Amino acid sequence: MGIDELADLLVTGGKEVERSLLRLAQRGREAGVHLVACTQKPSAEVVSGLLKANFPVRLVGSVASPEDAKVASGIAGTGAEKLMGRGDFLLVARGDVVRFQAAYAAEDDMSNAVAALRGGGQAMIAGGGEGNEGNKGKAGNLK
Repeated sequence: MGIDELADLLVTGGKEVERSLLRLAQRGREAGVHLVACTQKPSAEVVSGLLKANFPVRLVGSVASPEDAKVASGIAGTGAEKLMGRGDFLLVARGDVVRFQAAYAAEDDMSNAVAALRGGGQAMIAGGGEGNEGNKGKAGNLK
């Protein structure tokens, strides 16, 4: 189950939503329900310690300040405020912090990929295609 903008949900829903979400986080694992929650602005006032304790693994992206980094990761001094925001994350699990690089695609790259998929999903290779036996086995340039 995915929740986008957890902080907004908790602010608008209040304690009743927090209690329900907490119960889902606690009991859901037993039933095979996995909960993924996201927020752009982690706040200690909004996301309670009890709720954070029921999310055993956290992925933390770039944040604005060391205070936001501590709220998001649950650990002071992780350096999340120094992340570049281009696919680099901190994985926090069992008190260990691991920095890793995920795939990053710029907006232009994503637009080009979507356009190619809308055009039939086949990559267009420069100099390749039918009738070009001279390039068999050689990699072409993607258009």
